[in-house]
Amino acid sequence: MPVYPEDVVDSVREPRFYGTLDEPNGIGAEAKLDCGCFVRIEVRIDGAAGTVGEVGYRTNGCGYMIAAAEMISSKLSNSSILDLHGIVK
Repeated sequence: MPVYPEDVVDSVREPRFYGTLDEPNGIGAEAKLDCGCFVRIEVRIDGAAGTVGEVGYRTNGCGYMIAAAEMISSKLSNSSILDLHGIVK
């Protein structure tokens, strides 16, 4: 079993955003074919307020993939759409 840094271990043990959303209105997905892992991030955007409400993700990836999905989800959660322009490409 790989030895992960403590912050990665924390993300794996206690993920805050893992799971799917009912009726998301924004979805992003990526797969890495050489190792077979994927990540799918779903968001619910409140158009009237211009903010990201809920965020959820699913992955079959390693601890680093989970930690990355947690970090991105944390950045997206409750953020203004204008503030997020260009953070994820």
